[in-house]
Formats: sequence, C-alpha cells, structure tokens
Amino acid sequence: SSSERKNLIIDGTGGASKPLLKKKQELENLGYKCLMLMIYVSPLTSLERNQGRDRSLMPSIILRTWRDVNQNINIYKQEFKDNFILINNDPEGATKTFSPELTAPFFQASKAKGKPKTPEEIAKSKADKKQLNKDIENMVKNLPEFTTMEDAKSKINEFIS
Repeated sequence: SSSERKNLIIDGTGGASKPLLKKKQELENLGYKCLMLMIYVSPLTSLERNQGRDRSLMPSIILRTWRDVNQNINIYKQEFKDNFILINNDPEGATKTFSPELTAPFFQASKAKGKPKTPEEIAKSKADKKQLNKDIENMVKNLPEFTTMEDAKSKINEFIS
C-alpha cells in the first residue's frame, strides 16, 4: 500500500520532458504524489558555474542543455499544476541578458575540446549554434514567472503534510 512506500527524490536536469513525465505518470499510478522543484539560473550563470567545476563541460553543451530545460518550463507547469515550483537561483546582480559576445570568453577559456569535424559537420554546427543563440536570446527576453520563497515553502509544506 502507498502508506508503506518511502518518499523519493528524483534529481535531473529536466531537459527531456517525455521521459520525466512518463516517470511521473508511473509513480502516480503506484500511488505517489509528485511535485517538481525546478531551479532557474540565467545562461551566463550556468556558464560561470560550469567553468568553476573540476569536470566542466563544453560551453555549447551547457547552452544547449539550458535551452532544452528552459523550453520545458511551460510543459512542466501544465503537467504538475500547483505542484510545480520554479525558483530563481541567479545570484544578486547576475547578467540576465544573453548574446554570443557575452559567451565568447567562456568558449575561449574552455579546455574541453570536441572531436574533429568534417566540413559538413562544421556547417551544421554553425547553423545549430546560430539557432541556439537565437532561441536563448528570445527566451531571456521573456523570463518565466518565478515562485516566491514564501509560496515555495508553503507548497512544499502542504505537499509533505
């Protein structure tokens, strides 16, 4: 019975909504209640934090993941309804804007290297990068509505009681 079940937390980026929502449905079918706590930071904060890690990823991977995760916010809001919390975890004074010029230093400083590419792959990569930059520029102009800390605490307390 569900009263014998242990609570569980699933940690992930949320970059792919289908597997996450499938897992949510499976858990609900087993009698679990689901809540999603999503943490937002701007693309530049993501790049800064990546750069500070021992095992950092290529900046292009960070930006692609940022876009994929943040494109799913509305899907998650829709699916989790009142059990969706979005916290803005950008530090005070973080750069909220985005442009390829602002990201250039991260690409230059990155020690991570991709595999060599054919001319076709280089052309596709340039087109993908242009689209990625355009997507992110549009997304940071329309920031989602964040949950206040007060509302987040209240939702979590209600959820666990």
